[in-house]
Amino acid sequence: MVTGGLDVLLSNLSTRVRYADQTLYLSDRYPYRVELQDRPLVMVPLVSGAAASVFNLDEPDRAWLGYPVPGLERLGTGPVVTAEDSLSLLLGPIRAAILRALDRPNSMGGVADQLDAGPSTATYHCTQLASAGLVVRQRAGREVRIQRTPRGDALIDLLS
Repeated sequence: MVTGGLDVLLSNLSTRVRYADQTLYLSDRYPYRVELQDRPLVMVPLVSGAAASVFNLDEPDRAWLGYPVPGLERLGTGPVVTAEDSLSLLLGPIRAAILRALDRPNSMGGVADQLDAGPSTATYHCTQLASAGLVVRQRAGREVRIQRTPRGDALIDLLS
């Protein structure tokens, strides 16, 4: 429940939400106007990208608005990145960052450090990249080294 600060709360939810003159503006492909009347507005935090938003204004007993959780990047899931380039759109921002970071071979721990992510996150995404033939992993004693393949290099050249 927010009293006296609704404008501050709603204006700082997301880049896709704007509140002015007692009107909530939501980015939508097909804009339309909805009166809340006596319906409550249910706020739903989303653990997804920083630009995410979801809303439903058509239910008769309530309206709800999903917004990105502030500070999501501090949860250890790596940096929250919006996909603004072709490689990120194709692979996802974390895998694109890994592929770009492998301009020279690195350890799995080094990749995790570069991404500011946990080792299991780096391992999972590197496994997916290896399955696609974009990187190879080799064990060297207790360390796993990873490097781009010629196919990974070609994809970087094509989409970056």
